[in-house]
Amino acid sequence: MKLSVALALLWCLFFSKQTLAALNYQDAIKISQSDDQNHYYNALKNILVPRVVGTDGWKNVQNFIIDEMKQMGMTVELDSFMDNTPIFGKLNFVNIIGKINPSADKFLTLSAHYDSKYFPDGKFVGAIDSAVPCALMLNIVKTTLPLIQQVLADKNLGLMLIFFDGEEAFKDWSDVDSLYGSRHLAKKWDETRYKNGKEIDRINVLVLLDLIGSTNARFVCTTPNTCALNKRLRQIENTLQAASSLRSVQNGPASMFLNSFRNSGVSDDHLPFQYRGVSILHLIPTSFPHTWHTNEDNEKNLNQDSILNFNRIMRVFVLDYLTTCANSPNSRICTFK
Repeated sequence: MKLSVALALLWCLFFSKQTLAALNYQDAIKISQSDDQNHYYNALKNILVPRVVGTDGWKNVQNFIIDEMKQMGMTVELDSFMDNTPIFGKLNFVNIIGKINPSADKFLTLSAHYDSKYFPDGKFVGAIDSAVPCALMLNIVKTTLPLIQQVLADKNLGLMLIFFDGEEAFKDWSDVDSLYGSRHLAKKWDETRYKNGKEIDRINVLVLLDLIGSTNARFVCTTPNTCALNKRLRQIENTLQAASSLRSVQNGPASMFLNSFRNSGVSDDHLPFQYRGVSILHLIPTSFPHTWHTNEDNEKNLNQDSILNFNRIMRVFVLDYLTTCANSPNSRICTFK
Protein backbone atom coordinates (compact mmCIF):
# COMPACT_ATOMS: atom_id res chain seq x y z
CA MET A 1 0.00 0.00 0.00
CA LYS A 2 2.75 2.45 0.97
CA LEU A 3 4.74 1.57 -2.16
CA SER A 4 1.78 2.12 -4.48
CA VAL A 5 1.03 5.50 -2.92
CA ALA A 6 4.67 6.52 -3.26
CA LEU A 7 4.76 5.45 -6.90
CA ALA A 8 1.55 7.36 -7.58
CA LEU A 9 3.00 10.49 -6.04
CA LEU A 10 6.21 10.14 -8.04
CA TRP A 11 4.23 9.71 -11.26
CA CYS A 12 2.11 12.76 -10.44
CA LEU A 13 5.23 14.79 -9.70
CA PHE A 14 6.91 13.68 -12.93
CA PHE A 15 3.78 14.33 -15.00
CA SER A 16 3.26 17.75 -13.43
CA LYS A 17 6.85 18.80 -14.14
CA GLN A 18 6.31 18.10 -17.82
CA THR A 19 3.07 20.03 -18.28
CA LEU A 20 3.79 23.58 -17.19
CA ALA A 21 4.23 25.48 -20.44
CA ALA A 22 6.64 28.27 -19.61
CA LEU A 23 7.74 28.10 -15.98
CA ASN A 24 10.10 25.41 -14.80
CA TYR A 25 9.10 23.31 -11.82
CA GLN A 26 11.28 25.12 -9.29
CA ASP A 27 10.03 28.54 -10.40
CA ALA A 28 6.40 27.43 -10.14
CA ILE A 29 6.87 26.20 -6.58
CA LYS A 30 8.77 29.34 -5.57
CA ILE A 31 6.08 31.61 -7.03
CA SER A 32 3.31 29.64 -5.33
CA GLN A 33 4.97 30.14 -1.96
CA SER A 34 5.56 33.89 -2.28
CA ASP A 35 2.61 34.63 -0.01
CA ASP A 36 1.94 38.00 1.58
CA GLN A 37 -0.97 37.15 3.84
CA ASN A 38 -0.72 40.42 5.75
CA HIS A 39 -1.38 42.28 2.50
CA TYR A 40 -4.24 39.95 1.55
CA TYR A 41 -5.97 40.28 4.93
CA ASN A 42 -5.55 44.05 4.93
CA ALA A 43 -7.06 44.25 1.44
CA LEU A 44 -9.94 42.01 2.49
CA LYS A 45 -10.58 44.09 5.62
CA ASN A 46 -10.80 47.28 3.58
CA ILE A 47 -13.14 45.78 0.97
CA LEU A 48 -15.31 43.58 3.21
CA VAL A 49 -17.85 46.27 4.12
CA PRO A 50 -21.31 47.19 2.78
CA ARG A 51 -20.48 48.94 -0.52
CA VAL A 52 -23.71 49.54 -2.41
CA VAL A 53 -23.19 51.93 -5.32
CA GLY A 54 -23.29 55.55 -4.20
CA THR A 55 -22.72 54.92 -0.47
CA ASP A 56 -19.79 56.03 1.67
CA GLY A 57 -18.64 52.41 1.96
CA TRP A 58 -18.60 52.09 -1.83
CA LYS A 59 -16.54 55.28 -2.16
CA ASN A 60 -14.08 54.15 0.50
CA VAL A 61 -13.55 50.80 -1.22
CA GLN A 62 -13.16 52.55 -4.56
CA ASN A 63 -10.46 54.83 -3.13
CA PHE A 64 -8.70 51.89 -1.47
CA ILE A 65 -8.49 49.91 -4.73
CA ILE A 66 -7.23 52.95 -6.63
CA ASP A 67 -4.60 53.74 -3.99
CA GLU A 68 -3.41 50.12 -3.84
CA MET A 69 -2.85 49.95 -7.59
CA LYS A 70 -1.12 53.32 -7.71
CA GLN A 71 1.21 52.28 -4.88
CA MET A 72 2.19 49.25 -6.97
CA GLY A 73 3.01 51.54 -9.89
CA MET A 74 0.04 50.57 -12.02
CA THR A 75 -1.58 53.02 -14.42
CA VAL A 76 -5.14 53.64 -13.21
CA GLU A 77 -8.11 54.67 -15.36
CA LEU A 78 -11.66 55.41 -14.20
CA ASP A 79 -14.71 54.76 -16.35
CA SER A 80 -17.37 56.96 -14.74
CA PHE A 81 -20.94 57.14 -16.04
CA MET A 82 -24.54 57.72 -14.99
CA ASP A 83 -27.35 55.18 -15.35
CA ASN A 84 -30.94 54.77 -14.21
CA THR A 85 -31.71 52.26 -11.47
CA PRO A 86 -34.85 51.09 -9.71
CA ILE A 87 -35.19 52.24 -6.07
CA PHE A 88 -32.41 54.88 -6.24
CA GLY A 89 -33.03 56.52 -9.61
CA LYS A 90 -30.01 57.86 -11.48
CA LEU A 91 -26.66 56.82 -9.97
CA ASN A 92 -23.02 57.43 -10.78
CA PHE A 93 -21.04 54.23 -11.45
CA VAL A 94 -17.26 53.92 -11.64
CA ASN A 95 -15.34 51.04 -13.21
CA ILE A 96 -11.71 50.93 -12.08
CA ILE A 97 -9.02 49.76 -14.51
CA GLY A 98 -5.38 49.19 -13.59
CA LYS A 99 -2.61 48.28 -16.05
CA ILE A 100 0.96 47.07 -16.03
CA ASN A 101 2.72 47.88 -19.33
CA PRO A 102 -0.20 50.11 -20.40
CA SER A 103 1.07 50.75 -23.95
CA ALA A 104 0.86 47.05 -24.85
CA ASP A 105 -1.52 45.94 -27.58
CA LYS A 106 -2.74 42.87 -25.68
CA PHE A 107 -3.61 42.19 -22.03
CA LEU A 108 -4.24 39.27 -19.77
CA THR A 109 -7.20 40.73 -17.90
CA LEU A 110 -8.29 39.73 -14.39
CA SER A 111 -11.66 41.04 -13.26
CA ALA A 112 -14.28 41.02 -10.51
CA HIS A 113 -17.04 43.34 -9.30
CA TYR A 114 -16.45 45.51 -6.25
CA ASP A 115 -19.99 46.65 -5.43
CA SER A 116 -22.16 44.75 -2.94
CA LYS A 117 -25.82 43.90 -3.34
CA TYR A 118 -28.44 46.23 -1.89
CA PHE A 119 -30.60 44.87 0.92
CA PRO A 120 -32.86 47.12 3.02
CA ASP A 121 -31.08 46.25 6.28
CA GLY A 122 -27.77 47.49 4.85
CA LYS A 123 -25.72 44.70 6.45
CA PHE A 124 -24.69 42.62 3.44
CA VAL A 125 -20.89 42.61 2.96
CA GLY A 126 -20.54 40.05 0.15
CA ALA A 127 -17.41 38.17 1.20
CA ILE A 128 -17.37 35.66 -1.65
CA ASP A 129 -19.44 38.11 -3.71
CA SER A 130 -16.94 39.62 -4.41
CA ALA A 131 -14.68 41.03 -1.69
CA VAL A 132 -12.38 38.01 -1.78
CA PRO A 133 -11.91 38.08 -5.58
CA CYS A 134 -11.03 41.79 -5.41
CA ALA A 135 -8.56 41.25 -2.57
CA LEU A 136 -7.00 38.31 -4.44
CA MET A 137 -6.50 40.34 -7.62
CA LEU A 138 -4.60 43.01 -5.70
CA ASN A 139 -2.61 40.39 -3.80
CA ILE A 140 -1.63 38.46 -6.93
CA VAL A 141 -0.05 41.61 -8.35
CA LYS A 142 1.54 42.56 -5.03
CA THR A 143 3.24 39.17 -4.63
CA THR A 144 4.44 38.82 -8.22
CA LEU A 145 5.08 42.41 -9.33
CA PRO A 146 8.88 42.24 -9.86
CA LEU A 147 8.50 39.03 -11.86
CA ILE A 148 5.63 40.43 -13.93
CA GLN A 149 7.67 43.53 -14.73
CA GLN A 150 10.64 41.37 -15.70
CA VAL A 151 8.54 39.12 -17.95
CA LEU A 152 6.78 42.03 -19.68
CA ALA A 153 9.85 44.25 -20.18
CA ASP A 154 10.05 45.25 -23.87
CA LYS A 155 7.08 42.98 -24.68
CA ASN A 156 3.81 43.83 -26.40
CA LEU A 157 1.74 42.26 -23.61
CA GLY A 158 0.40 43.67 -20.35
CA LEU A 159 -1.60 42.74 -17.29
CA MET A 160 -4.89 44.52 -16.65
CA LEU A 161 -7.17 44.46 -13.61
CA ILE A 162 -10.81 45.53 -14.01
CA PHE A 163 -12.97 46.16 -10.95
CA PHE A 164 -16.50 46.33 -12.31
CA ASP A 165 -19.11 48.50 -10.65
CA GLY A 166 -22.82 47.74 -10.45
CA GLU A 167 -22.83 44.01 -11.15
CA GLU A 168 -25.64 43.44 -8.68
CA ALA A 169 -29.30 44.13 -9.43
CA PHE A 170 -30.93 46.69 -7.16
CA LYS A 171 -34.36 45.08 -7.40
CA ASP A 172 -34.97 42.21 -9.85
CA TRP A 173 -32.26 40.87 -12.16
CA SER A 174 -32.94 41.95 -15.73
CA ASP A 175 -31.13 43.18 -18.82
CA VAL A 176 -31.36 46.75 -17.51
CA ASP A 177 -31.03 46.09 -13.77
CA SER A 178 -27.69 44.25 -13.54
CA LEU A 179 -24.19 44.33 -14.98
CA TYR A 180 -24.22 48.14 -15.16
CA GLY A 181 -20.45 48.52 -15.25
CA SER A 182 -19.56 45.68 -17.59
CA ARG A 183 -22.34 46.61 -20.03
CA HIS A 184 -21.08 50.18 -20.18
CA LEU A 185 -17.38 49.36 -20.46
CA ALA A 186 -17.81 46.65 -23.11
CA LYS A 187 -19.95 48.95 -25.24
CA LYS A 188 -17.55 51.87 -24.78
CA TRP A 189 -14.47 49.87 -25.71
CA ASP A 190 -16.28 48.23 -28.64
CA GLU A 191 -16.99 51.71 -30.01
CA THR A 192 -13.48 53.11 -29.35
CA ARG A 193 -10.93 52.75 -32.14
CA TYR A 194 -7.44 51.46 -31.34
CA LYS A 195 -4.92 51.31 -34.18
CA ASN A 196 -6.53 49.09 -36.84
CA GLY A 197 -9.12 47.63 -34.51
CA LYS A 198 -11.04 48.40 -31.35
CA GLU A 199 -10.08 49.01 -27.74
CA ILE A 200 -11.95 45.87 -26.72
CA ASP A 201 -9.67 43.81 -28.99
CA ARG A 202 -6.77 44.51 -26.62
CA ILE A 203 -8.22 41.99 -24.15
CA ASN A 204 -6.45 38.73 -24.92
CA VAL A 205 -8.62 36.89 -22.42
CA LEU A 206 -10.97 38.16 -19.71
CA VAL A 207 -10.63 36.11 -16.52
CA LEU A 208 -13.65 36.77 -14.30
CA LEU A 209 -13.47 35.75 -10.63
CA ASP A 210 -16.74 35.38 -8.71
CA LEU A 211 -17.99 33.64 -5.56
CA ILE A 212 -14.48 32.63 -4.45
CA GLY A 213 -13.88 31.56 -0.86
CA SER A 214 -16.10 28.63 0.10
CA THR A 215 -14.96 25.15 1.17
CA ASN A 216 -16.36 23.14 -1.72
CA ALA A 217 -15.53 25.37 -4.69
CA ARG A 218 -14.92 23.47 -7.93
CA PHE A 219 -14.35 25.02 -11.33
CA VAL A 220 -14.94 23.66 -14.84
CA CYS A 221 -14.56 25.00 -18.36
CA THR A 222 -17.61 27.02 -19.42
CA THR A 223 -16.43 28.35 -22.80
CA PRO A 224 -15.03 25.83 -25.32
CA ASN A 225 -12.27 28.01 -26.79
CA THR A 226 -10.58 28.56 -23.40
CA CYS A 227 -10.76 25.01 -22.04
CA ALA A 228 -6.98 24.87 -22.49
CA LEU A 229 -6.71 27.46 -19.71
CA ASN A 230 -8.83 25.34 -17.37
CA LYS A 231 -6.56 22.41 -18.20
CA ARG A 232 -3.55 24.59 -17.38
CA LEU A 233 -5.05 25.49 -14.00
CA ARG A 234 -5.61 21.80 -13.28
CA GLN A 235 -2.00 21.02 -14.23
CA ILE A 236 -0.72 23.77 -11.95
CA GLU A 237 -2.89 22.46 -9.12
CA ASN A 238 -1.47 18.95 -9.66
CA THR A 239 2.07 20.31 -9.60
CA LEU A 240 1.56 22.22 -6.37
CA GLN A 241 -0.25 19.32 -4.72
CA ALA A 242 2.59 16.95 -5.58
CA ALA A 243 5.06 19.41 -4.06
CA SER A 244 2.96 19.81 -0.89
CA SER A 245 2.51 23.49 -1.73
CA LEU A 246 -1.25 23.44 -1.19
CA ARG A 247 -3.02 23.16 2.14
CA SER A 248 -5.36 20.34 3.01
CA VAL A 249 -8.93 21.66 3.06
CA GLN A 250 -11.16 19.80 5.49
CA ASN A 251 -14.30 18.59 3.67
CA GLY A 252 -13.00 20.19 0.49
CA PRO A 253 -12.77 18.56 -2.95
CA ALA A 254 -9.74 16.49 -3.96
CA SER A 255 -9.26 18.87 -6.89
CA MET A 256 -10.49 22.43 -7.24
CA PHE A 257 -10.10 22.58 -11.03
CA LEU A 258 -11.75 19.86 -13.12
CA ASN A 259 -11.02 18.84 -16.69
CA SER A 260 -14.64 18.95 -17.77
CA PHE A 261 -16.98 21.23 -19.68
CA ARG A 262 -20.31 22.64 -18.55
CA ASN A 263 -22.36 25.39 -20.14
CA SER A 264 -23.14 27.22 -16.90
CA GLY A 265 -25.68 29.69 -18.24
CA VAL A 266 -24.74 32.08 -15.41
CA SER A 267 -25.34 35.77 -16.11
CA ASP A 268 -22.25 37.64 -14.99
CA ASP A 269 -19.91 40.46 -15.96
CA HIS A 270 -18.28 38.41 -18.71
CA LEU A 271 -21.39 38.37 -20.92
CA PRO A 272 -21.20 41.90 -22.43
CA PHE A 273 -17.62 41.12 -23.47
CA GLN A 274 -18.36 37.59 -24.64
CA TYR A 275 -21.18 38.91 -26.86
CA ARG A 276 -18.54 41.09 -28.55
CA GLY A 277 -16.13 38.24 -29.24
CA VAL A 278 -13.78 38.45 -26.23
CA SER A 279 -12.34 35.13 -25.03
CA ILE A 280 -13.57 34.36 -21.50
CA LEU A 281 -12.28 32.32 -18.56
CA HIS A 282 -15.14 32.39 -16.07
CA LEU A 283 -13.97 31.16 -12.67
CA ILE A 284 -17.16 30.69 -10.69
CA PRO A 285 -18.01 27.56 -8.64
CA THR A 286 -20.14 24.90 -10.29
CA SER A 287 -22.55 25.17 -7.35
CA PHE A 288 -23.27 28.49 -5.69
CA PRO A 289 -22.23 28.51 -2.01
CA HIS A 290 -25.15 28.34 0.44
CA THR A 291 -24.25 31.78 1.81
CA TRP A 292 -24.85 33.47 -1.55
CA HIS A 293 -26.95 36.65 -1.23
CA THR A 294 -27.47 36.21 2.50
CA ASN A 295 -25.96 38.02 5.48
CA GLU A 296 -24.07 34.78 6.13
CA ASP A 297 -21.77 35.71 3.26
CA ASN A 298 -19.26 37.12 5.72
CA GLU A 299 -15.68 36.60 6.85
CA LYS A 300 -16.65 33.97 9.42
CA ASN A 301 -17.89 31.64 6.69
CA LEU A 302 -14.85 31.94 4.43
CA ASN A 303 -12.46 29.02 4.14
CA GLN A 304 -9.07 30.70 4.22
CA ASP A 305 -7.19 27.49 3.38
CA SER A 306 -9.22 27.11 0.19
CA ILE A 307 -8.64 30.78 -0.63
CA LEU A 308 -4.89 30.46 -0.09
CA ASN A 309 -4.79 27.44 -2.42
CA PHE A 310 -6.74 29.33 -5.09
CA ASN A 311 -4.40 32.30 -4.67
CA ARG A 312 -1.29 30.15 -5.07
CA ILE A 313 -2.65 28.42 -8.18
CA MET A 314 -3.71 31.72 -9.76
CA ARG A 315 -0.37 33.33 -8.95
CA VAL A 316 1.46 30.64 -10.89
CA PHE A 317 -1.15 30.73 -13.67
CA VAL A 318 -0.71 34.47 -14.21
CA LEU A 319 3.09 34.23 -14.45
CA ASP A 320 2.91 31.11 -16.61
CA TYR A 321 0.43 32.71 -19.02
CA LEU A 322 2.33 35.99 -19.26
CA THR A 323 5.65 34.19 -19.80
CA THR A 324 4.16 31.98 -22.52
CA CYS A 325 2.37 34.75 -24.39
CA ALA A 326 5.11 37.36 -24.02
CA ASN A 327 7.59 35.03 -25.70
CA SER A 328 5.27 33.07 -28.02
CA PRO A 329 2.32 35.37 -28.80
CA ASN A 330 1.07 33.08 -31.57
CA SER A 331 0.82 30.10 -29.24
CA ARG A 332 -2.60 28.45 -29.30
CA ILE A 333 -3.10 29.24 -25.63
CA CYS A 334 -2.62 32.94 -26.44
CA THR A 335 -4.71 33.15 -29.63
CA PHE A 336 -7.38 30.50 -28.80
CA LYS A 337 -7.35 29.30 -32.40
